[in-house]
Amino acid sequence: MKRLIPLWILFFTIQILTAASLRVDVVDSTAKIPPGESIIFTAWVHNISSAATVFQATRATNDIPDQWSTTLCFGDKCYGPMVDQSDPVAANPGDSVFFDIAFNTDLVQAVGQALMVFDDLVSGEKDSVLFSVSTLVEPAIELASTDTTEQGIAGGGYEVGGFVRNLTDSLLTVTLTRVDNDLPQGWNTSLCFEVCAPPQQDTITAAINPGDSLEFILTFDTDTAAGTGRAKLRFTAQGTADTLYQDYSVTTVATGISDKLTGPGSFTLLPGYPNPFGQAHGRTGSTISYRLPQMSSVEITVFNALGQKIRSVLNRRQRAGMHHLFLKSEDFPCSGTYYYRIKANGQVKVGRLVLLK
Repeated sequence: MKRLIPLWILFFTIQILTAASLRVDVVDSTAKIPPGESIIFTAWVHNISSAATVFQATRATNDIPDQWSTTLCFGDKCYGPMVDQSDPVAANPGDSVFFDIAFNTDLVQAVGQALMVFDDLVSGEKDSVLFSVSTLVEPAIELASTDTTEQGIAGGGYEVGGFVRNLTDSLLTVTLTRVDNDLPQGWNTSLCFEVCAPPQQDTITAAINPGDSLEFILTFDTDTAAGTGRAKLRFTAQGTADTLYQDYSVTTVATGISDKLTGPGSFTLLPGYPNPFGQAHGRTGSTISYRLPQMSSVEITVFNALGQKIRSVLNRRQRAGMHHLFLKSEDFPCSGTYYYRIKANGQVKVGRLVLLK
Protein backbone atom coordinates (compact mmCIF):
# COMPACT_ATOMS: atom_id res chain seq x y z
CA MET A 1 0.00 0.00 0.00
CA LYS A 2 1.38 3.37 -1.01
CA ARG A 3 1.97 5.86 1.74
CA LEU A 4 0.49 9.32 1.30
CA ILE A 5 2.95 12.21 1.25
CA PRO A 6 2.06 14.67 4.03
CA LEU A 7 0.66 17.93 2.68
CA TRP A 8 3.25 20.04 4.51
CA ILE A 9 6.08 18.17 2.78
CA LEU A 10 4.42 18.64 -0.62
CA PHE A 11 3.91 22.34 0.08
CA PHE A 12 7.54 22.79 1.18
CA THR A 13 8.76 21.02 -1.96
CA ILE A 14 6.70 23.32 -4.20
CA GLN A 15 8.03 26.37 -2.38
CA ILE A 16 11.63 25.25 -3.00
CA LEU A 17 10.94 24.63 -6.69
CA THR A 18 9.32 28.04 -7.18
CA ALA A 19 11.58 30.11 -4.93
CA ALA A 20 12.72 33.33 -6.62
CA SER A 21 16.40 33.75 -7.34
CA LEU A 22 16.52 37.32 -8.67
CA ARG A 23 14.83 40.65 -8.08
CA VAL A 24 15.27 43.83 -10.12
CA ASP A 25 14.95 47.20 -8.41
CA VAL A 26 14.58 50.21 -10.73
CA VAL A 27 14.82 53.87 -9.70
CA ASP A 28 12.87 55.14 -12.73
CA SER A 29 11.87 53.58 -16.03
CA THR A 30 10.25 56.54 -17.82
CA ALA A 31 11.36 60.14 -18.37
CA LYS A 32 10.64 63.30 -20.34
CA ILE A 33 13.67 65.36 -21.35
CA PRO A 34 14.43 68.22 -23.77
CA PRO A 35 15.44 67.13 -27.29
CA GLY A 36 19.18 66.61 -27.74
CA GLU A 37 19.85 65.67 -24.12
CA SER A 38 20.77 62.30 -22.60
CA ILE A 39 19.44 60.43 -19.59
CA ILE A 40 20.65 57.40 -17.65
CA PHE A 41 18.35 54.91 -15.91
CA THR A 42 19.83 52.80 -13.11
CA ALA A 43 18.82 49.48 -11.59
CA TRP A 44 20.13 46.70 -9.36
CA VAL A 45 19.75 42.97 -9.94
CA HIS A 46 19.72 41.14 -6.58
CA ASN A 47 20.53 37.49 -5.93
CA ILE A 48 17.84 36.62 -3.39
CA SER A 49 18.47 32.86 -3.47
CA SER A 50 20.60 30.84 -1.05
CA ALA A 51 23.11 29.79 -3.73
CA ALA A 52 25.61 31.48 -6.00
CA THR A 53 24.36 32.27 -9.49
CA VAL A 54 25.24 34.08 -12.71
CA PHE A 55 23.27 37.04 -14.14
CA GLN A 56 23.16 38.40 -17.67
CA ALA A 57 21.46 41.52 -19.12
CA THR A 58 20.02 41.51 -22.65
CA ARG A 59 18.52 44.39 -24.62
CA ALA A 60 15.63 42.45 -26.16
CA THR A 61 14.17 45.38 -28.11
CA ASN A 62 15.56 48.79 -29.01
CA ASP A 63 12.66 50.78 -30.46
CA ILE A 64 14.27 54.20 -30.84
CA PRO A 65 14.44 56.90 -33.59
CA ASP A 66 17.20 56.62 -36.20
CA GLN A 67 19.44 59.30 -34.67
CA TRP A 68 19.12 58.01 -31.09
CA SER A 69 21.29 55.41 -29.38
CA THR A 70 21.27 53.41 -26.15
CA THR A 71 24.29 52.07 -24.28
CA LEU A 72 24.46 49.51 -21.45
CA CYS A 73 26.55 48.98 -18.34
CA PHE A 74 26.28 45.79 -16.27
CA GLY A 75 28.49 45.04 -13.32
CA ASP A 76 31.80 46.78 -13.89
CA LYS A 77 31.68 46.73 -17.70
CA CYS A 78 30.02 49.04 -20.25
CA TYR A 79 29.08 48.26 -23.86
CA GLY A 80 28.72 50.26 -27.06
CA PRO A 81 25.43 50.97 -28.87
CA MET A 82 25.79 47.90 -31.11
CA VAL A 83 26.13 45.40 -28.24
CA ASP A 84 22.79 44.02 -27.03
CA GLN A 85 23.96 41.53 -24.41
CA SER A 86 26.32 41.80 -21.45
CA ASP A 87 28.89 39.32 -20.31
CA PRO A 88 27.74 36.96 -17.52
CA VAL A 89 28.32 38.34 -14.01
CA ALA A 90 28.63 36.04 -10.98
CA ALA A 91 26.63 36.92 -7.86
CA ASN A 92 26.85 35.26 -4.44
CA PRO A 93 23.77 34.98 -2.22
CA GLY A 94 22.71 38.46 -1.14
CA ASP A 95 24.89 40.18 -3.78
CA SER A 96 23.59 42.87 -6.16
CA VAL A 97 24.77 43.69 -9.68
CA PHE A 98 24.58 47.31 -10.85
CA PHE A 99 22.97 48.11 -14.21
CA ASP A 100 22.37 51.29 -16.18
CA ILE A 101 21.08 52.18 -19.63
CA ALA A 102 21.73 55.55 -21.30
CA PHE A 103 19.41 57.10 -23.90
CA ASN A 104 21.14 59.60 -26.20
CA THR A 105 18.60 61.68 -28.17
CA ASP A 106 18.65 64.21 -31.01
CA LEU A 107 16.93 67.57 -31.52
CA VAL A 108 13.63 66.17 -32.84
CA GLN A 109 10.71 65.48 -30.53
CA ALA A 110 10.19 61.70 -30.37
CA VAL A 111 9.70 58.66 -28.14
CA GLY A 112 12.13 55.78 -27.68
CA GLN A 113 11.90 52.49 -25.77
CA ALA A 114 14.22 49.65 -24.84
CA LEU A 115 13.18 46.37 -23.24
CA MET A 116 15.82 44.88 -20.92
CA VAL A 117 15.66 41.23 -19.89
CA PHE A 118 17.66 40.03 -16.87
CA ASP A 119 18.45 36.28 -16.72
CA ASP A 120 19.59 33.98 -13.94
CA LEU A 121 21.65 31.61 -16.07
CA VAL A 122 21.67 28.93 -13.35
CA SER A 123 17.99 28.73 -12.44
CA GLY A 124 16.61 30.00 -15.75
CA GLU A 125 14.53 32.67 -14.00
CA LYS A 126 13.97 35.99 -15.84
CA ASP A 127 12.73 39.46 -15.15
CA SER A 128 12.29 42.39 -17.54
CA VAL A 129 11.93 46.18 -17.47
CA LEU A 130 10.73 48.48 -20.27
CA PHE A 131 12.60 51.82 -20.27
CA SER A 132 10.96 54.72 -22.12
CA VAL A 133 12.05 58.27 -22.97
CA SER A 134 10.04 61.12 -24.50
CA THR A 135 11.76 64.25 -25.77
CA LEU A 136 9.56 67.27 -25.30
CA VAL A 137 10.06 70.97 -25.92
CA GLU A 138 8.67 72.66 -22.83
CA PRO A 139 7.18 76.11 -23.47
CA ALA A 140 9.37 79.01 -22.38
CA ILE A 141 6.69 81.69 -22.31
CA GLU A 142 2.97 81.81 -21.63
CA LEU A 143 0.54 84.47 -22.79
CA ALA A 144 -2.47 85.63 -20.79
CA SER A 145 -4.56 88.30 -22.50
CA THR A 146 -6.75 90.38 -20.21
CA ASP A 147 -8.46 92.15 -23.12
CA THR A 148 -8.35 91.23 -26.80
CA THR A 149 -11.27 93.39 -27.96
CA GLU A 150 -12.62 96.78 -26.96
CA GLN A 151 -15.48 98.93 -28.16
CA GLY A 152 -16.43 102.51 -27.47
CA ILE A 153 -16.79 106.02 -28.75
CA ALA A 154 -14.99 107.25 -31.86
CA GLY A 155 -12.06 109.56 -31.29
CA GLY A 156 -10.71 107.99 -28.10
CA GLY A 157 -7.73 105.92 -27.11
CA TYR A 158 -8.26 102.26 -26.15
CA GLU A 159 -5.95 99.80 -24.45
CA VAL A 160 -5.87 96.03 -24.87
CA GLY A 161 -3.17 93.63 -23.75
CA GLY A 162 -2.25 91.17 -21.05
CA PHE A 163 0.77 89.49 -19.49
CA VAL A 164 3.73 87.42 -20.69
CA ARG A 165 5.05 84.88 -18.18
CA ASN A 166 8.54 83.36 -18.10
CA LEU A 167 8.06 79.61 -17.53
CA THR A 168 11.78 78.81 -17.38
CA ASP A 169 14.28 78.93 -14.53
CA SER A 170 16.47 81.53 -16.21
CA LEU A 171 16.25 85.15 -17.34
CA LEU A 172 14.50 85.52 -20.72
CA THR A 173 14.57 88.34 -23.22
CA VAL A 174 11.13 88.48 -24.81
CA THR A 175 10.45 90.37 -28.03
CA LEU A 176 7.04 91.79 -28.82
CA THR A 177 6.46 92.53 -32.52
CA ARG A 178 3.47 94.08 -34.25
CA VAL A 179 3.24 91.92 -37.38
CA ASP A 180 -0.08 93.25 -38.72
CA ASN A 181 -1.76 96.65 -38.37
CA ASP A 182 -5.09 96.79 -40.24
CA LEU A 183 -6.40 100.21 -39.26
CA PRO A 184 -8.84 102.81 -40.62
CA GLN A 185 -7.34 106.02 -41.93
CA GLY A 186 -6.32 108.34 -39.12
CA TRP A 187 -5.81 105.51 -36.56
CA ASN A 188 -2.53 104.26 -35.13
CA THR A 189 -1.37 101.73 -32.56
CA SER A 190 1.57 101.78 -30.16
CA LEU A 191 3.26 99.21 -27.92
CA CYS A 192 4.15 99.32 -24.22
CA PHE A 193 6.34 96.60 -22.73
CA GLU A 194 8.28 97.98 -19.73
CA VAL A 195 8.63 101.14 -21.82
CA CYS A 196 6.27 102.64 -24.40
CA ALA A 197 7.29 102.93 -28.05
CA PRO A 198 6.15 105.50 -30.64
CA PRO A 199 3.50 104.37 -33.15
CA GLN A 200 6.05 103.84 -35.94
CA GLN A 201 8.09 101.33 -33.88
CA ASP A 202 6.95 97.75 -34.49
CA THR A 203 9.27 95.87 -32.11
CA ILE A 204 9.97 96.22 -28.41
CA THR A 205 11.86 93.92 -26.01
CA ALA A 206 11.99 93.32 -22.28
CA ALA A 207 13.76 90.98 -19.85
CA ILE A 208 11.61 88.78 -17.61
CA ASN A 209 12.97 87.01 -14.52
CA PRO A 210 12.30 83.28 -13.96
CA GLY A 211 8.67 82.68 -13.05
CA ASP A 212 7.74 86.36 -13.36
CA SER A 213 5.11 88.00 -15.56
CA LEU A 214 5.33 91.32 -17.38
CA GLU A 215 2.39 93.38 -18.59
CA PHE A 216 2.16 94.51 -22.20
CA ILE A 217 -0.27 97.07 -23.62
CA LEU A 218 -1.37 97.74 -27.20
CA THR A 219 -2.98 101.19 -27.52
CA PHE A 220 -5.40 102.01 -30.33
CA ASP A 221 -5.65 105.76 -30.99
CA THR A 222 -8.78 106.22 -33.06
CA ASP A 223 -10.21 108.91 -35.32
CA THR A 224 -13.54 110.71 -34.92
CA ALA A 225 -15.04 108.55 -37.67
CA ALA A 226 -16.44 105.21 -36.47
CA GLY A 227 -14.57 102.08 -37.53
CA THR A 228 -12.82 98.85 -36.58
CA GLY A 229 -9.07 98.41 -36.27
CA ARG A 230 -7.14 95.18 -35.90
CA ALA A 231 -3.55 94.34 -34.99
CA LYS A 232 -1.63 91.08 -34.56
CA LEU A 233 1.21 90.73 -32.07
CA ARG A 234 3.99 88.13 -32.10
CA PHE A 235 5.85 87.08 -28.94
CA THR A 236 9.24 85.35 -29.12
CA ALA A 237 11.76 84.36 -26.44
CA GLN A 238 15.46 84.62 -27.23
CA GLY A 239 17.25 81.27 -27.28
CA THR A 240 14.02 79.25 -27.56
CA ALA A 241 11.75 78.04 -30.34
CA ASP A 242 8.68 79.60 -28.76
CA THR A 243 6.56 81.85 -30.98
CA LEU A 244 3.10 82.98 -29.86
CA TYR A 245 0.56 85.13 -31.73
CA GLN A 246 -2.47 87.07 -30.55
CA ASP A 247 -5.04 89.17 -32.41
CA TYR A 248 -6.53 92.38 -30.96
CA SER A 249 -9.29 94.64 -32.21
CA VAL A 250 -11.14 97.84 -31.33
CA THR A 251 -14.51 98.96 -32.69
CA THR A 252 -15.78 102.52 -32.29
CA VAL A 253 -19.17 104.07 -32.86
CA ALA A 254 -20.17 107.68 -33.40
CA THR A 255 -22.30 109.22 -30.64
CA GLY A 256 -23.83 112.54 -29.71
CA ILE A 257 -21.39 113.02 -26.84
CA SER A 258 -19.21 116.09 -27.26
CA ASP A 259 -15.49 115.65 -26.99
CA LYS A 260 -15.07 119.27 -25.90
CA LEU A 261 -13.37 119.23 -22.52
CA THR A 262 -12.44 121.77 -19.89
CA GLY A 263 -8.81 122.07 -21.03
CA PRO A 264 -5.83 120.12 -22.28
CA GLY A 265 -4.23 119.93 -18.81
CA SER A 266 -7.25 118.64 -16.91
CA PHE A 267 -8.39 115.21 -15.77
CA THR A 268 -11.91 115.06 -17.21
CA LEU A 269 -14.75 112.55 -16.88
CA LEU A 270 -17.59 112.39 -19.41
CA PRO A 271 -21.05 110.89 -18.71
CA GLY A 272 -21.38 107.15 -19.34
CA TYR A 273 -23.00 106.31 -22.67
CA PRO A 274 -25.58 104.88 -23.09
CA ASN A 275 -27.18 105.59 -19.73
CA PRO A 276 -29.50 103.93 -18.73
CA PHE A 277 -28.30 100.70 -20.32
CA GLY A 278 -29.09 97.00 -20.23
CA GLN A 279 -31.35 94.45 -21.89
CA ALA A 280 -34.44 96.59 -21.31
CA HIS A 281 -32.88 99.13 -23.69
CA GLY A 282 -31.33 96.58 -26.02
CA ARG A 283 -27.86 97.80 -25.01
CA THR A 284 -25.35 95.28 -23.66
CA GLY A 285 -23.25 97.80 -21.76
CA SER A 286 -22.18 101.36 -21.17
CA THR A 287 -18.90 103.14 -22.00
CA ILE A 288 -17.02 105.24 -19.45
CA SER A 289 -14.98 108.02 -21.08
CA TYR A 290 -12.23 110.11 -19.47
CA ARG A 291 -9.14 112.09 -20.43
CA LEU A 292 -5.76 112.00 -18.68
CA PRO A 293 -3.46 115.04 -18.91
CA GLN A 294 -0.38 112.82 -18.43
CA MET A 295 0.58 109.19 -17.90
CA SER A 296 -1.04 108.16 -14.64
CA SER A 297 -1.90 105.19 -12.46
CA VAL A 298 -5.65 104.76 -12.97
CA GLU A 299 -7.97 102.86 -10.65
CA ILE A 300 -11.67 102.43 -11.51
CA THR A 301 -14.05 100.86 -8.99
CA VAL A 302 -17.82 100.27 -9.20
CA PHE A 303 -20.12 100.62 -6.16
CA ASN A 304 -23.83 100.00 -5.64
CA ALA A 305 -26.33 102.59 -4.37
CA LEU A 306 -25.44 101.67 -0.76
CA GLY A 307 -21.77 102.44 -1.32
CA GLN A 308 -20.73 98.77 -1.28
CA LYS A 309 -17.88 97.84 -3.62
CA ILE A 310 -19.07 95.65 -6.51
CA ARG A 311 -15.86 95.16 -8.45
CA SER A 312 -12.59 96.72 -9.51
CA VAL A 313 -12.66 97.15 -13.28
CA LEU A 314 -9.23 98.72 -13.93
CA ASN A 315 -5.95 99.17 -12.08
CA ARG A 316 -3.03 100.04 -14.37
CA ARG A 317 -0.90 102.86 -15.75
CA GLN A 318 -2.32 104.59 -18.80
CA ARG A 319 -0.93 107.08 -21.27
CA ALA A 320 -2.08 110.67 -21.56
CA GLY A 321 -5.13 111.22 -23.75
CA MET A 322 -8.70 110.10 -24.16
CA HIS A 323 -9.66 106.65 -22.81
CA HIS A 324 -12.84 104.61 -22.96
CA LEU A 325 -13.82 101.59 -20.86
CA PHE A 326 -16.78 99.38 -21.80
CA LEU A 327 -18.77 97.91 -18.88
CA LYS A 328 -20.88 94.87 -19.72
CA SER A 329 -24.37 94.65 -18.22
CA GLU A 330 -23.86 90.97 -17.33
CA ASP A 331 -21.03 91.96 -14.99
CA PHE A 332 -23.53 93.67 -12.69
CA PRO A 333 -25.59 91.59 -10.25
CA CYS A 334 -29.02 93.21 -10.80
CA SER A 335 -30.90 96.24 -12.03
CA GLY A 336 -30.34 99.47 -10.17
CA THR A 337 -28.18 102.54 -9.76
CA TYR A 338 -24.38 102.19 -9.69
CA TYR A 339 -21.52 104.62 -9.18
CA TYR A 340 -18.04 104.37 -10.64
CA ARG A 341 -15.07 106.08 -9.05
CA ILE A 342 -11.95 106.99 -11.05
CA LYS A 343 -8.71 107.81 -9.26
CA ALA A 344 -5.97 109.31 -11.43
CA ASN A 345 -3.25 111.93 -11.21
CA GLY A 346 -4.02 112.58 -7.52
CA GLN A 347 -7.67 113.31 -8.31
CA VAL A 348 -10.94 111.44 -7.82
CA LYS A 349 -14.06 111.67 -10.00
CA VAL A 350 -17.37 109.84 -9.65
CA GLY A 351 -19.96 108.98 -12.30
CA ARG A 352 -23.44 107.42 -12.14
CA LEU A 353 -24.95 104.61 -14.21
CA VAL A 354 -28.42 103.09 -14.26
CA LEU A 355 -28.81 99.43 -15.27
CA LEU A 356 -32.18 98.07 -16.43
CA LYS A 357 -32.04 94.32 -17.05
